[in-house]
Amino acid sequence: MFEIKMNELSLDKLHRIAIKLPINRNHILYKDSYNALIQFTRESISKIDETTLIALAHMAYGWMPTMLKKTEIRKDYLEILRRINAGENTIDLYRKLSSITNNSIVGASKLLHFINPEKYGIFDSRVYKSITRCKTTDANNGKKYVIYISKVRELIEQNEHHQLKEIKNELIKKNYLEKEHTPFRTIEVCLYAGSK
Repeated sequence: MFEIKMNELSLDKLHRIAIKLPINRNHILYKDSYNALIQFTRESISKIDETTLIALAHMAYGWMPTMLKKTEIRKDYLEILRRINAGENTIDLYRKLSSITNNSIVGASKLLHFINPEKYGIFDSRVYKSITRCKTTDANNGKKYVIYISKVRELIEQNEHHQLKEIKNELIKKNYLEKEHTPFRTIEVCLYAGSK
C-alpha cells in the first residue's frame, strides 16, 4: 500500500496540500530551531569525529519524544559520512546510521537531513500518514525510507512547470518555510503539515 501511495505522490498533489494549509502560528518554534540546528550541523561537520557524530545524533533525536538510549560508537563513521555526503540511498546505510539512533529509521532520517539537507528528508509518522492517509504508521522502516527518498528525488528532478517553487512560495507565505530551505525540506514540511 505504501508503495502505491508513493507512486501516486505528485507535485500537483503537494501543491493542493500547500494551498489548503492554514497560516502557521508556531513558525518561530519550527523555523528558528530548524535553522539553528542546520547551522550547528554545518559548523560541526568540519571537525567531525565519532564523538561529534554521536552528539549530532542526540541533537537530531531531540526533535523526537524520547531520549537516545543506544548510541553505538561506529568506528566507520568517516565512511558513513562519505556515503551520506554522496547521497547514498540504501537500507545498509540507514541500518548503520540507525545504530546510533535507538535503531530508529525516523531518528536516522533526521540526522541524515541535518547532515545533508539537499539529499535527505525527514521521514516520521506524520509524513507517513500524510502519504498513506492511514491511522497507523510504519515509518520506522528502512525499505520505506528508500522508497520515500527515491520518490522525493524524482519529484525534485521533474519539477514540471516550476511547481516546487509555487509550493515553496505558498509555504513561505504561510510561515512554514524560509526561502533558503531546500527542496527536500519543502516537500517534507508540506507532507508533515498536511497530515493534520
